[in-house]
Amino acid sequence: MKKYCVMLRGENFNIEESDIVGFYTSRWVKAENPDQAEIAAVKLVKEDSNLMNRITNGKVNPPMIYLEDLFEVTWLTFLRRNPGAGYSFFSDESPVTANK
Repeated sequence: MKKYCVMLRGENFNIEESDIVGFYTSRWVKAENPDQAEIAAVKLVKEDSNLMNRITNGKVNPPMIYLEDLFEVTWLTFLRRNPGAGYSFFSDESPVTANK
């Protein structure tokens, strides 16, 4: 199985009581191919209850997660970074960095 660093961009994330609308994040995953790596990384974000429990979007206006970049990494790099956490949030105006 190959190891990947997957960089994601979240948009239309209405975070409770803030002007945050999106984020950038990286996740480190094992997968057979790049498509499966993207799916695994998105799943990790969607399973982050700390983030998902703070979203106030309705079903009419759902948040979206997009692939920004993806690259294969060595096993040593993967071991040092696995699985990744935290987000760099942004509003309509400027970036705001925060960890979970």
